[in-house]
Amino acid sequence: MFRFLRYVVFLCVLFCVGKVFAAGYTCPTEIQYSSCNPGYYMTKSSSSTECYPEPVAGNACRPCSVYSNTAECAGGTTCPSSNLIQCSPGNYLPPNVTKCTPCGGANYYCPGGSFPKASVEQGRYTVDRGYYSTGGTSETTRTGQAQCTGATYCVNGVQNTCPINYQDDLSDGKSKMQDCKIMCDGGYRVLSAKGTCTAISNGNVYIGEHLVSYGSTSPEATACPTSYVIAGTTAADHDEVTDCRISCTAGTQVVLANGLCTTPTGSWYTTAHTVPAGSTSDTNVKSCRAGYSTKSTTDAADHDSSLDCKISCAAGTRVTEAYGTCTTPAGNWYVGGHALVQGSISTVNECLDNYTISGTAATNHDSEDDCKISCSGGSYLANINDTTCTNVGEGFWAAASSISQGKTGTRNACGSGLTTRGYGAAADEANDCGRVLNFDGEKIYLRKNKKTTPSLNVRINDTTYYGNMSTATKGRLRVKNGSITYSVYDDGM
Repeated sequence: MFRFLRYVVFLCVLFCVGKVFAAGYTCPTEIQYSSCNPGYYMTKSSSSTECYPEPVAGNACRPCSVYSNTAECAGGTTCPSSNLIQCSPGNYLPPNVTKCTPCGGANYYCPGGSFPKASVEQGRYTVDRGYYSTGGTSETTRTGQAQCTGATYCVNGVQNTCPINYQDDLSDGKSKMQDCKIMCDGGYRVLSAKGTCTAISNGNVYIGEHLVSYGSTSPEATACPTSYVIAGTTAADHDEVTDCRISCTAGTQVVLANGLCTTPTGSWYTTAHTVPAGSTSDTNVKSCRAGYSTKSTTDAADHDSSLDCKISCAAGTRVTEAYGTCTTPAGNWYVGGHALVQGSISTVNECLDNYTISGTAATNHDSEDDCKISCSGGSYLANINDTTCTNVGEGFWAAASSISQGKTGTRNACGSGLTTRGYGAAADEANDCGRVLNFDGEKIYLRKNKKTTPSLNVRINDTTYYGNMSTATKGRLRVKNGSITYSVYDDGM
């Protein structure tokens, strides 16, 4: 080719130079091919691939392979010719032949096309797994493939409908009958191959919603955790783990999911209840109120009621309102140490009439002895729990005193031959014991010691007894001392 081009250029140079020298012509600026060698074809330009058999300025001869790998180029101005064999849709080209053949069985498809003669078949394809062949006029002339969808499955290029009852799996691309499935609701199982869903009616087992392949059976139902049982007999009673329940007696609880009923230590209580598997007794267990607690034991009897929640009040303290704390309010009451049930108030003992308690310390209210009655001088508490004081009576005396509830007072007897007025200030001390001076129908009780100055002194045997004297008129007996007149009296006058 190169020699051919060099030859053309040489002729052009000779021709142009001759013309120039002969008649003044110039060479053309572009080469123009009028013919191409065998194996080449003519194009309109050096960049074109389209055959252009008319010689024009700037054209080119290009290799036949530019046009097509299978084309043949005779040269000259002839366009390339094709040696491909055209197969119509539904047909393919077998090996080493030039004639197309129908595609074959349903497991093949042939879209058609142009093929060169070759040692291998061309234009026939095996249907993909889960696909079926389509198009054509018969099973032997299929032109395409499509994926099985819905309740169908594909085998050897043929689409089939899933068996009755096994049409619940609608996923695409099923490739065998076993890919067809039945959906069993929770509490149902397929017990035999190709069977239907049957309800579970007994046993401590459960199973959720699941698919079963055609020809298979359901997986084994799951057993409830140890000690958990199912009481119902319907499918709905066997469709989930929470159908399994354990019954806890009062005072016991499930601490960990799927655990047993136990009685841990702590301050809590609970009544009888059931717990589904996977849960705990949290919603059933109650805590005691602040300040209240149960015994921290593992005995269920100490945790089976709110009555097990108690507060311990020391002696002299009490709970005055429900769920309150132990305090010592003022008042005439007493109480010993006691435990009080949550929600209750303390029961206390009230002092008897005229018995009182002062102070708000617990020690002021912790026993009956804290209730006291006060007797003035010359009186005493004659009997246990008397609510009034009694005069000591003539010949007795008693100082002022405070007597605890449940006790008796004490009066003191004067010595032999001595007496007192028997009440009040004339009988509130031992020195009030003395002799009686009778004057003008009036009794004056003389004392053993001198109380006023001056005083009326009366000596009897070897003992001197004293009468009080005052310038105030208190008694009938008058004594003049110098220019001053005194009345003689005792403390009871």
